[in-house]
Amino acid sequence: MKPRDYWLSRRFQDPRRYPYGIARSGDFTIAQSEMLERNGNLIEALLKGEVENPNEEDIQLKDAILKGDIQFSPLVQTWLKYSTTHHTKISISSSAKSEEDTDDDWVDEDPLD
Repeated sequence: MKPRDYWLSRRFQDPRRYPYGIARSGDFTIAQSEMLERNGNLIEALLKGEVENPNEEDIQLKDAILKGDIQFSPLVQTWLKYSTTHHTKISISSSAKSEEDTDDDWVDEDPLD
């Protein structure tokens, strides 16, 4: 457990989801990315219970996030947006068949027999 100031002094990054940085992702406005980078470590630590002596504001922030109350603050709204944004890579193969293109539907229109 670390004090609140420790978590606020570190810049939040998520290299797994945002390898080029949150600000460069295009998922967030400049203000939102700054909020995440400034407060993301604190929020993550609050949710994991790793903050020593959280103040009343921290407890309310954690409760609002857990309840999904986007009206509480722009920070809560931004965190909920971050936590629900998923980046998945889609690979398409040129040899992939669609559901409609199955061998069962194939009809030989010009039989050689």
